[in-house]
Amino acid sequence: GCPKCSRQTSKIELRIYTEILSIFPDAKLRSKVGRDEVDILIPSLRVGIEFSARVWHKQRQTKDRSKHERLSQQGLSVVHILEDGLERIGKYDVFFTSYHDELTLVALAIEGLKHALAYRGCSTSPLDMWPGEFTNEKEYNRLASALPGALPEQSVEASEYSLEWDDERNAPISK
Repeated sequence: GCPKCSRQTSKIELRIYTEILSIFPDAKLRSKVGRDEVDILIPSLRVGIEFSARVWHKQRQTKDRSKHERLSQQGLSVVHILEDGLERIGKYDVFFTSYHDELTLVALAIEGLKHALAYRGCSTSPLDMWPGEFTNEKEYNRLASALPGALPEQSVEASEYSLEWDDERNAPISK
C-alpha cells in the first residue's frame, strides 16, 4: 500500500493521542524518529508513547525491544502502554488488561508520562491538570470517523499526490 496513507492506528491510540494533544499541542500521531515510527510523539519533551496490545505484539517483543533501544539512543524517553502478558520493555512502562476502559488507558498513559518527566527532572504540572475525563472529544470524533481508512491528514487528498490524481484512470480505487 501507499506509505503516505496506509499507516494503521486504533481508536484507543486516537483516544490517548487526542487527550495528550489537549495537554501538549505539539503532540504528533504516527511520527518518524530516525527509521522508526512512534505511535505518539511529544517533540518538545522528547517523549514517545507506544501502545502495544498482545494480539499484535506478542510475536514482536524482540523487535519492540530493539526499537526501544534505537529510540533511547536518539534521546527519546519512551512510555510503553502494554497489555498484560507482554514483557516490560522500558522503565516507564504501564500495563493494562482487556477489562480497562478508554478513560483508564488514558490515565495510565498520563501516569507513564509523569514518571518519564519526573525521572528527567521535568515538571509534571501540565499532566497534573488533566481533569480525569475526556477533554478533546471533538478532535477524537473527527479522527475516529475516518477509520479504518487513512486519517484526514494522511489521505491522498491531503498530500502532494492529490494534484496528480486522475479520478478516471484510478476509478477502481477512487470510488
